[in-house]
Amino acid sequence: MVYYAFPKWQKSEPNYRYLLAAPDAETIDEWRREASTKDPEHVKRLSPGFYSWDTDTQAWDLAPSFINKIIYTLLNDRDGRIISNFNQPARVSAISGNSYYIRSKSSPDIYWLAKGGLIYATKQGRTRFAFRLDRQRDRDRNRTVIIGKDYISVSTVGGSAQKYVSVNDNGEVVLSGYSCRMCYSDDLKNMFLAQ
Repeated sequence: MVYYAFPKWQKSEPNYRYLLAAPDAETIDEWRREASTKDPEHVKRLSPGFYSWDTDTQAWDLAPSFINKIIYTLLNDRDGRIISNFNQPARVSAISGNSYYIRSKSSPDIYWLAKGGLIYATKQGRTRFAFRLDRQRDRDRNRTVIIGKDYISVSTVGGSAQKYVSVNDNGEVVLSGYSCRMCYSDDLKNMFLAQ
């Protein structure tokens, strides 16, 4: 499904408004990560679909590796024609340091439940889990949007001791006292949550 985003150049209120078209929302998040890595103070994510920048770089040069992954369209100036609205599906951006309920994509009423050191997929309860970028435990204040290639740790929220999600020798998803490094897209989204 095509996902759209609107970046706007901050230095000119009526001009340089763009429409980005990407194959999915994750591509937009990856674009923003590359664009903001070079100049984090000047490329801002105002919402999952709205961005701004204030350097003299052209929109397509903010993240050069995305030139063949995203369509960049310069929109009419403020006093030009009206922009059509796009209906996009609601989405949750995974933010490092925030906590979430984890549920199945195919059966949204099935959640992860931590009980007795194991993780169960069930309709009978749910547990909140915190996502953190790998090796970023004390730097969560930057609220980095997690993208597919990021390595993360997932831990339960609450309780007397921090417990991390990992996989045991039998292939079961379990809780342990040690952080298990997993790739957000390959391990968490495509292996565990795709079921």
